[in-house]
Amino acid sequence: MPRGEQTSEDEYNRVVQAARDEFERALQVAREKFQNVQQAAEKNYTNAREEIRIKYVKPGEPIPAAYEKAALAVQDELYKVVQAAQQEYDKAYQAAWDKYIKAVQAARDEFDK
Repeated sequence: MPRGEQTSEDEYNRVVQAARDEFERALQVAREKFQNVQQAAEKNYTNAREEIRIKYVKPGEPIPAAYEKAALAVQDELYKVVQAAQQEYDKAYQAAWDKYIKAVQAARDEFDK
């Protein structure tokens, strides 16, 4: 392989690796955001369940329907928050992937010249 071709291939590999590194960093940021939202939602859920339990459940008495209804509402809210965070993660993943593919394709086009 002539020296010029090796240099072009090295540059191509460098660009692809840089794009891959950027993709991985973007995924890490998105993953951390999702995990932070999920952890906060779970903590809020636990606290809310405890507040509801204290409000509705009296020792030695049957669990009232109002407690169950309030607990389900809190659980539904947790699900919505985590689902929204998952959708944001999915969007971030897709955007990072699209950017990576474009960078690799641009590098390939440049290398093929």
